[in-house]
Amino acid sequence: MNYIEATPEDYEHAHALALKVLWVSLDELSRWGRELVDWMRLELDALLSQGVVEGTVSWARREIREKLNWPDRRLREALDELVMMEHLEQRRGTPGNVFHYSLSPQTKRARSRHLGLLTPDELRVKLTLK
Repeated sequence: MNYIEATPEDYEHAHALALKVLWVSLDELSRWGRELVDWMRLELDALLSQGVVEGTVSWARREIREKLNWPDRRLREALDELVMMEHLEQRRGTPGNVFHYSLSPQTKRARSRHLGLLTPDELRVKLTLK
């Protein structure tokens, strides 16, 4: 019987590729929506580690557009999608129609992005138990 033997390190590379490839086709969000919400999570984590109070974190469209260097249309479409899918909360800010966006509580908590595959660490644990 022919087979290919792989190491846990091989599986780690395959797992990372599977997450990238498979997640794109199974994700409910567009590429730009996913990129934006992931960026917001990283920004939120960085701000919280600096001692910023969680409930005070929001971003204006202009601020996001300048930090990501995205065209206005792309940003508006991604923001609209994330608001519609309830990943973001939108509120009108100062006079002049400045909109501010913050992550919804559910999106802040939802960190897991796996597809039912064992993580490389879970595989290592299973291999050491045998």
